Formats: sequence, C-alpha cells, structure tokens
Amino acid sequence: MQFAFLNRQPWRRFRQALLPFSSAAFFLLISLLVSWSTLVYLGAGHVVPYLVAVGLVVLLFPMAIGLNLAAKNMIGLTTGTLLVAVFVLTFSIAVPLVAVQKSYPVHCPGTFTEWQSISYYLFGFGSHFDLAGCS
Repeated sequence: MQFAFLNRQPWRRFRQALLPFSSAAFFLLISLLVSWSTLVYLGAGHVVPYLVAVGLVVLLFPMAIGLNLAAKNMIGLTTGTLLVAVFVLTFSIAVPLVAVQKSYPVHCPGTFTEWQSISYYLFGFGSHFDLAGCS
C-alpha cells in the first residue's frame, strides 16, 4: 500500500505536530492512571467532556504512530495489529463507559451513578469516577 501523500508538506507538518503532543498526552494520562492520581478526574462532574478528551488522547497516539510508520512504508500486519491492540487496551482501561448504580455510604440514603471503564467493571482495575458523597 502506498502512502506517499503523507510525505507532502501539509501532511508532513500534521504528522510532525501530532506525534509529540499525542505522545506526551498519552503518557501523561497513563502515568496519572497508574499513580491513581485524582488529577485525572478534574471536573469529573462533567462526564461527556472527560470522555471526549480522554477518548481523543487514546485515539490520537496510535494514529500518530501509524501515520508516521505509514509515511515511511514501515507498516505491516504485525505493526497494525500492535497499534490496534494498544488502542483497544488503553480504551478499555482509560475511558469509563459503563454506568453502574451504587448505594451511598451507610449514612446517606439513595443511589448514585459511578462511571467505570470496561476493565474496572470486569477486573477491578482501571479508570472510574468514585464520587460517592452525600448531596
């Protein structure tokens, strides 16, 4: 497959700008998730903007690597499979998509919705909005 158009000037600049920013954002997100930092959930009351921002970070990093490898004709089945695997694993760990109804702690009546990633819902690790608090 020929990806010669990726070496033309507008696409080259796009690739050169996309790779460092998406890499930095991706590794920052992963380091915040691994360290259980609360900075990941800054503004967690707004689930949709969080999902869009994290979803874009998770999507743009493998895409940037794929574009750069495709421009150098270095992409093949193994590389493509690896990039898709990185996307799927990161997406299932970093992006909370499952809404789970939970009860408030004992001193509060009622339930609340906790947003969990697929891996947190299935295995207990990953991203989730643990925002249990009485209103």
